[in-house]
Amino acid sequence: MRNRIRRRLKAAFAAETKNSDLGPCDYVIVARQAALDRPFDLLLRDVNRAITALHGDKQVRADRKGSA
Repeated sequence: MRNRIRRRLKAAFAAETKNSDLGPCDYVIVARQAALDRPFDLLLRDVNRAITALHGDKQVRADRKGSA
């Protein structure tokens, strides 16, 4: 179960940072059980909000087309 949560979070971060201009950076993610049951579109929104909070004005996603 832990690996499924990790894979979902990894996919969400990859999708949200794919077209970003954040440059190379590392994130420490604490995986919780709720991440497994959360709808993926809401998980993407959560990840985007977290990245925006960390990086402020930098563009997180240049293009929101095609997001799940």
